[in-house]
Formats: sequence, C-alpha cells, structure tokens
Amino acid sequence: MKTIRAQTTELIYGDIGSDTIYSVCDKMPEFPGGELGLRKYIAQNVQYPMKAREQNITGMVYIKFVITRQGNVEQVMVENGVHPLLDNEGIRVIKSLPRWKPGELDGTKVEVWYTVPINFELTGSSPKRKKKPQKSETTFDKNDWY
Repeated sequence: MKTIRAQTTELIYGDIGSDTIYSVCDKMPEFPGGELGLRKYIAQNVQYPMKAREQNITGMVYIKFVITRQGNVEQVMVENGVHPLLDNEGIRVIKSLPRWKPGELDGTKVEVWYTVPINFELTGSSPKRKKKPQKSETTFDKNDWY
C-alpha cells in the first residue's frame, strides 16, 4: 500500500503536459456511456475461448491500459491474469474499445492508467456431459474496479 501511495503522489505532482502517465487526476477518463456503457461494451464483445470452455477455465482477469490525451486506448497489458486463453481475450476486447473522453489535471488533458476487471464464468454443467454448447457469461462486480 505504501508503494502505491508513493507512486501516486509522485505522478500527481509531475509536470503537466510531460510524458507522465497519471494514476489519479482531477477528471478521470470517461468511456462513452460511462461505467455502465463500458461494462455493457465488454460483456457484448467478449468471446469466451472454446478451449477455455472445454477446460472449464474461469476467473477474473485484470487488464491495465493507458487512455491518451486524445482518448485512445494504448499500452494494453494484463495486470493480473488467470490463463493465457482468457488473458488474451481480455486484451483483445480492451484493444477494440472506442475513443474515450480523456482525463484532465488542472484543465489540461493528460494520459491516465486505467484498470478493468473482466470476470470469465461458465454456467451449466461440463461441456463433455452436455449436448448443447455451454453458456458463458462475463460479469462485473463494481467493487473490483480501480
């Protein structure tokens, strides 16, 4: 926890307009449609990998990325992964996000780190015992958001 505070304090007091990527700013970046719009977009665009279904791989993948001064998504990476199949799908969906409203600090647009959790869950019985394809869900818990 102390490391995060030290990093955040350093970033907040960096030179505005420099190459600093902030963790916190006055106005955080905003997805079109807000947080609910972001959750809907991810849920509608995630494609549960078939091999992950067959192996019953589930879990929460945390994807970290930068929202640039222009509102683009860049530097997409797995912050906390589950399995390469799910991690790669999370990266793919985040890279497909449309342009955001950029973050601001003291009225100046700045680059901001953003982290999104994507929960990969399978419902129903094992695909080996079931004739119909298994239903997949991508869910979000608001408490998991950074």
